[in-house]
Amino acid sequence: MKKYRMIFISFTLILILPSIAYCDIGPKPYIEVIVKNPQSNIYRS
Repeated sequence: MKKYRMIFISFTLILILPSIAYCDIGPKPYIEVIVKNPQSNIYRS
């Protein structure tokens, strides 16, 4: 159960943190950055 909880928490953080970083509700700015700049996304991950 703990492993599933950690996966769930990490998954929600991945979804929530980009929207907080761009000061916007929802992952729209993050998606725009990926579309405009695919190379920076590769370096980021």
